[in-house]
Amino acid sequence: MKTKRQAILARLLPAVLLSAAAGGAHAAIATGSTFGGSSGELFLSVWDQTSAYSYSLDLGVTVEDFLTGQSTPRTWVLDQRFEDFAAAGNPLKFNIAANNTYQGVSSADYGIVTSVQNIPTQIEKINTFQGKAATGRLGQMSSAVQQRVNRLNQSSSAQNGGASTFDFTLNLSEVTDGTVDAHNAYFTNIWGNNLGGKQAAANTTATVGSPTEPDETLALFFLHLQGPNVNKIQVDQLGGGTFTFALDVANKQLVWSGSVAPVPIPAGVWLLSSALAALGFLRRPEQASSV
Repeated sequence: MKTKRQAILARLLPAVLLSAAAGGAHAAIATGSTFGGSSGELFLSVWDQTSAYSYSLDLGVTVEDFLTGQSTPRTWVLDQRFEDFAAAGNPLKFNIAANNTYQGVSSADYGIVTSVQNIPTQIEKINTFQGKAATGRLGQMSSAVQQRVNRLNQSSSAQNGGASTFDFTLNLSEVTDGTVDAHNAYFTNIWGNNLGGKQAAANTTATVGSPTEPDETLALFFLHLQGPNVNKIQVDQLGGGTFTFALDVANKQLVWSGSVAPVPIPAGVWLLSSALAALGFLRRPEQASSV
């Protein structure tokens, strides 16, 4: 009789072999470091604590691009590897992060992106970084994110046909067995719910699939310098404070969505519309007569 772990491996192995057969068709997560020379990419980490497996995915969008379109809804369709990983039906914890220190402290965008459990107490905790000295804080958080990225890239390369860990043009995923963690990529290895202890203020994870509690969502924050060479942290909640990440396991989707503020109509346009309506220039379409 197969053990539960053997059954899970039986589901995951075909996905790993299929990805390996694709050769170099995948790529790595951009670290966002000075060595990498470009803005870092957001990545998803998911943990099945019950089965002791974790999953990760390169989301394929850089910090800079995400900041530009932070109030634009996005949906990522997750892969077969995720479907196999989640098939056990256990509760899952997930978080999202990225590093963006490649320009050094001469840029106000020197910092990291981190998710936070979307409840008032945790959002209040992450906001305690506002105005604090960046030295000894941002650097350590950045280092933790970069270490996580490097380990995920090594694991992903091994599971995707030896894909280059320096090719950032496409995206890849990986699954790590917590009992056989060859690349130190398992969720609790220098990661967990607080960037490996480097961001101990707030919980970075949300839980979905609990048999007793509703699914949780994640708020997303950008912790960066208040200005070029300014040794103080600026805390920005992305998506206007209304957008959140939701992990839709049933539909294999990661969704970024929220309330988009209505575009105000200039007073002059409103007055012109009112005047035209009063003069009869704006009319409702006539209804067709019945026969």
